[in-house]
Amino acid sequence: MNFLKKIIFTILTISILASTALTFTGCPPAEVVEETTSEEETTPEETTEEEGAQPTGQITFTTGRDGKWDIYVMNVDGSEQTRLTDDPEKDCYSDWSPDEKKITFKSYRDGNWEIYVMNADGSEQINLTNNPAYDVTPAWSPDGKKIVFVSDRDGNREIYVMNADGSEQINLTNNPAYDIYPDWSPDGKKIVFESWRDGNEEIYIMNADGSESTRLTDDPLIDALPNWSPDGKKITFTSDRDGDHEIYVMNVDGSEQINLTNNPAYDRWSDWSPDGKKIVFESDRDGKFEIYVMNSDGSEQINLTNNPADDRYPAW
Repeated sequence: MNFLKKIIFTILTISILASTALTFTGCPPAEVVEETTSEEETTPEETTEEEGAQPTGQITFTTGRDGKWDIYVMNVDGSEQTRLTDDPEKDCYSDWSPDEKKITFKSYRDGNWEIYVMNADGSEQINLTNNPAYDVTPAWSPDGKKIVFVSDRDGNREIYVMNADGSEQINLTNNPAYDIYPDWSPDGKKIVFESWRDGNEEIYIMNADGSESTRLTDDPLIDALPNWSPDGKKITFTSDRDGDHEIYVMNVDGSEQINLTNNPAYDRWSDWSPDGKKIVFESDRDGKFEIYVMNSDGSEQINLTNNPADDRYPAW
């Protein structure tokens, strides 16, 4: 019996460590290829004025190709990869404003993780949070007036919201468990997020004011990193339920959870194109992390970056 207990304890310990590796929200060191230390993205292309036309946008991402972590931007075919930030400290995890004129990101340049905003060309980089706590993973509201983010300023990682200028920073979740990786619904009425409140990583949804939290996934393994489709009907997320990390998609009520990537590599960190026809993600299937794109049904998975360094955390 003692031998059996030791085996069970070892399995549980490995499971907990693997889970922690997925959700740690710092930038990995530039020399690290595996995800074990990470967790913890210009000018828009011209669009037509035709009513209902969708911008193709550009893709921001984080890369260690300059010996440190910086935010880059590229065209949707992977061309014209351009650096936007150039600070001695880490800059990573970016998100476009709805009008594609601003980019928010997290930076360690002030000696702790803070949320910054800059123009789409990288100019005017401004600290929004200015708090000694850990402030990370920003995401814009659809109207561009709010930014949701994660902070541990109350002693635990919670989801906060603030005005786009950094004012009125408010805790939305107030739960003793980790609540992380928020993303807005396209109508601005809901926020999807990852939570540990049931003892493992699951996807939840709540009203934009933090009320009425509902669990969408219920799997004993990892369900994490949710992202809402532009039409509001689907949510992508990362799960290791098939034995390796894959990109999944589900309906907004949690039904019809489908594996899109089906690759033995580490596939994660998804974001939708503005028209909802494509999904960008990161994968280490070529031996290091690169940015890939696929159709929204998982077909035609194409490598965009092809750089000797790790390229991570894409945002469309």
